[in-house]
Amino acid sequence: VEPSFKLVPNPASDRVMVTWNAAVTKTTELCIVDMQGKILYKRSINSTKGNNMNQVPVYSLAPGQYMIRLTTEKEVFMRKFIKQ
Repeated sequence: VEPSFKLVPNPASDRVMVTWNAAVTKTTELCIVDMQGKILYKRSINSTKGNNMNQVPVYSLAPGQYMIRLTTEKEVFMRKFIKQ
């Protein structure tokens, strides 16, 4: 995963599209974490080399700020988003 990790739309009400670029094919863990660090959503994804995208449902979250965390074997990337 490289710094091209993006979330659209932000703020979101129903779904967030997560896009990232992976240097190699590998398993990536995608999580939604609240601002206290509690994991609210967790999914393992098989990232392929190059561009990847995944829709994450956020409609059940209460309005507020959250983080999307992408984790590989070696790196962790986080981006903040707002749920309306």
